[in-house]
Amino acid sequence: MNIYARNLEIFVNLVKSRSFTKTAEQMFMTQPAVSTAIKNLENYYGATLLQRGSHRMDLTVAGKILYRHAQKILADITHLDLAMSECLGGKNKRVSVGVSNALSEFFMPVFLKQFYLKNQRINIDVIQMHCRQIVNCILEDTCDIGLFCKKPEDAVKNRLLYEVFLQEPLYIIAPKGHPLLKRKAPIEIRSLLDSKFIFREESSGCMKAFSDWLAYFGLSLPSFQDCSILSHIQSIKNMVLDAGFLSVLARSWVKEDLEAERFGILKVAGPPLTISYYIAYLERQRCSRAFNEFYNALIAYIQENAEEDLSTAGHENPQPFLTVFSQGSR
Repeated sequence: MNIYARNLEIFVNLVKSRSFTKTAEQMFMTQPAVSTAIKNLENYYGATLLQRGSHRMDLTVAGKILYRHAQKILADITHLDLAMSECLGGKNKRVSVGVSNALSEFFMPVFLKQFYLKNQRINIDVIQMHCRQIVNCILEDTCDIGLFCKKPEDAVKNRLLYEVFLQEPLYIIAPKGHPLLKRKAPIEIRSLLDSKFIFREESSGCMKAFSDWLAYFGLSLPSFQDCSILSHIQSIKNMVLDAGFLSVLARSWVKEDLEAERFGILKVAGPPLTISYYIAYLERQRCSRAFNEFYNALIAYIQENAEEDLSTAGHENPQPFLTVFSQGSR
């Protein structure tokens, strides 16, 4: 969908919802991005489309004309897409997705199962790589999309677009029966500096998020005196179970272990501890229908699962399991 049609879609949704906030939420955008889309249409036609008061929003005469025609245009685009698909015999398209290790193991299998139940015309090739490799593959046109949990430090210098597409809690976990799990009051993080920890490598998105969180307390990863490092998540979980280590892992990585009561979550005082996941792509990918179908399915899947009652029990300020983000760049 081109920029003009996208702005029409935003306008129609805004008229229906009568709320910039609701429109932004429904379309996974920011409120300023919605406002910009409306302003672009007003500049294009040289007319005011909306009259906004403190408690109401009304269409101008020009706005009513645009709304009537925009609905027809968007319906025609939908019918055109279906007709072209039938003309081409529903031929499958392919999207290659570079995925970081954690997402490949704990997110993609569940997402793909749901994706293929609803999308029969696109085949997805998942390639498991490190974040830097994913970026290089997208820039070299050997990969269409990247999904990972750490934005490269030189992201501003390259040509990729980045969006945070979901966020979930990081938990400080302990094996079942650990003495610290018996504490009812939140634990101060400084009281854990002498505990045995098993961490992922410092370059991982998990540890970057944890390091940023520690900075709130004036601490850093070297503040922990007794810690070891492993790169594989399952190996870390085994060390927690078998050797009594503490660790920091994302909610989806330990979901089954928590349900089976193999681990417990330490209640730690402080702000929410979360990890962000990024989607990266070249701007021209927006013109690809296969890309847009994948992108929309990804966001829809996250929105559906955000409704699950999977709150952050390990912190003073509970957060939803999944939070959908959009920077309004689409």
